[in-house]
Amino acid sequence: MQITAQNEVERQIVRVMQEMTEVLIMKNRDYKSASFAQGVVGNVVHLDDKIARYKNLVYGSLRSGIKPYNEGVLDTIRDIVGYGVLGILVFEMDKRNGLDFLGFKVRPNAKRQ
Repeated sequence: MQITAQNEVERQIVRVMQEMTEVLIMKNRDYKSASFAQGVVGNVVHLDDKIARYKNLVYGSLRSGIKPYNEGVLDTIRDIVGYGVLGILVFEMDKRNGLDFLGFKVRPNAKRQ
């Protein structure tokens, strides 16, 4: 098999996702699966907070030249990916339970207005 740039990118994707899996499982244990309690809407709030932090870290650092004190850009990106995965799980769980993306019970013959 010839090693190409594409092979290397794919190998790196697998590496990052394996690391993300370990971190996400540990954080989910620490938080006692709290991300599932608020459903998809809660997940949107978490993602919105992290994306706002990401923007502030990048644009703020570019403007001021000051590095963040605590959580850095890479940690924030990892959190965004993690909340994305949790969002998929919440969405799938709701669907299995007959709920729509807002957590409302889906009526099979309901007409849309």
